[in-house]
Amino acid sequence: MTANEQYMAELKALIGRFMTPTLVIDGETLIGFGSNMSHVRELLHQGGYLEGE
Repeated sequence: MTANEQYMAELKALIGRFMTPTLVIDGETLIGFGSNMSHVRELLHQGGYLEGE
């Protein structure tokens, strides 16, 4: 990501800093995987990206 200035600017606009991993799913910004994994799965399932979860 650091090689793409547009993505870096978008990340900074979303959360005010550079923090990875950062996911944006359906307009919701989630920082980190560990504490958010169940919510990430739920959002992906709702969006039709995961089946049978």
